[in-house]
Amino acid sequence: MRIDADAHVDETDATWEYMKVTEKVFRPETVDTPSGPDKRWATDGLTLRRPVRDFKRTGVTTAAGQLIDVGARLRHLDELRIDLQVLYPTTFIGSRFVGHQDCELALKRSYNRWVADRTQESGGRLRWIAVLPLLSMDEALNELQWAKEHGACGVFKKGVECGGMSISDPHFFPLYETASELDIPICIHAGSESGGTLQPSALGPVQAFHPLVTSGILDRIPKLRVGFIEAGASWIPFLLTNIARARSADAPAGSHPRKQAAG
Repeated sequence: MRIDADAHVDETDATWEYMKVTEKVFRPETVDTPSGPDKRWATDGLTLRRPVRDFKRTGVTTAAGQLIDVGARLRHLDELRIDLQVLYPTTFIGSRFVGHQDCELALKRSYNRWVADRTQESGGRLRWIAVLPLLSMDEALNELQWAKEHGACGVFKKGVECGGMSISDPHFFPLYETASELDIPICIHAGSESGGTLQPSALGPVQAFHPLVTSGILDRIPKLRVGFIEAGASWIPFLLTNIARARSADAPAGSHPRKQAAG
């Protein structure tokens, strides 16, 4: 089976139609960017990315990229000989919601319901990654349960978020524990808290790797599954070597394997 494990979907006005009546105040409006072709969503004093694509190189259409025409997207998958795609959001890659918890909850909950609804037409060929309101952890765990029940196959996570919190911050432990119980992976994707910057950092997964491995989280929650997305893989041997050296340097006297061999 050929799987595209990091495809994206572009949010559209229809994405926000799933908000509750009390959340409609957070419905984003489209505004032009000061420069460049992209546009932005504006809501609650925030600006979020709304890209304008040039599809000449890829052959994708707006209708397919925004899930307006799911059949068109599936036909393009057939042309590419791809059996299954995993969909990540675009708007939330460079988002920062600190101080806007209610807005974060409204947007992310609406997104999840929109993408779950649209992918139902794909016959299982379009899978999706849930976005969670991580500033409101109780709501995030409820949303994770809903997303799992409605076809989500992972959780979107940035290496640093919620106002600069590392992935090893105890704030996220309930998320990891619940994800482990539900057998749904944490997918650490390139991104940043850039607040609408159009080129989010690709170093997020790299920044997340060291604290995740050295913090003991994976020992504490051994069944937790974690993926590192859209960051390549050449950095992994380098970081593993650095971690091994650091642990060796911190080892008690006499426990270093080379010293034992020499003795």
